[in-house]
Amino acid sequence: MPDFLLEIGCEEIPARMIDAASQELRERVAALLNRERLSSSGNLSSFDTPRRLAVLAPGIAAAQDDVTEQVTGPSATVAYKDGQPTPAAHAFAKKAGVDVSQLATISTTRGEYLAAKITKKGRSAAEIVAHILGDTARFDTAARQGTVTGNVKMTITDVSTFSKQKPE
Repeated sequence: MPDFLLEIGCEEIPARMIDAASQELRERVAALLNRERLSSSGNLSSFDTPRRLAVLAPGIAAAQDDVTEQVTGPSATVAYKDGQPTPAAHAFAKKAGVDVSQLATISTTRGEYLAAKITKKGRSAAEIVAHILGDTARFDTAARQGTVTGNVKMTITDVSTFSKQKPE
């Protein structure tokens, strides 16, 4: 499982703001990883200096797991006429990305409905992080002296692939 390091280099951050900024960054990264189903296997660590904020998430998932969900469609009475699928059934199957023969009828409290099982393929951690944070993201924070502006550097590394060589 790769480690994720988010490092933000910026202009000098006032000393009174560093702890709060570091904690907020750690909380936001944790929320992002949880929302995207890439939770870290360990505790997130944050590092800070007046010109740098960083968060290390050890052992994040290399990719999201595939998710299967059931989507409910039109009523079975509308979807089939004389045992044959109607345009409503064909439209639902097309929307769900499955063949009409793969549709199932389920019972609900409101009656019989068509349903389809859809599998969403998980994306890689690198793709998700690059999409959400961008290759180079910018942020602005209000400070008493003006605005603190910085650039973001992201690294996703599988440290287990590094060879352990002794220095010569």
